[in-house]
Amino acid sequence: ESGFEQIAQLATFAALALVPIGFLLGLVHVRLARTAVSRLMVELNESMAPGRLREAIARALGDHHRQRRMCTPGPVWMLHGPRRR
Repeated sequence: ESGFEQIAQLATFAALALVPIGFLLGLVHVRLARTAVSRLMVELNESMAPGRLREAIARALGDHHRQRRMCTPGPVWMLHGPRRR
């Protein structure tokens, strides 16, 4: 076999091996997202201190900066320019 054929076989093998790995990583991601939403539902069912809703949603979404963005006064810069809240 030539060097090109060996490289092509190796690339094919690597691509075929990555498909199930990517699938399993997708399953893990979905499972973690469901767990986060379940925790949010339990937390919302319990009595919550005022102002804690944003923190709970930010945790469930994995976006810990959401509260800071939501509470920042002044203009918000988007791709289309400044926008007032």
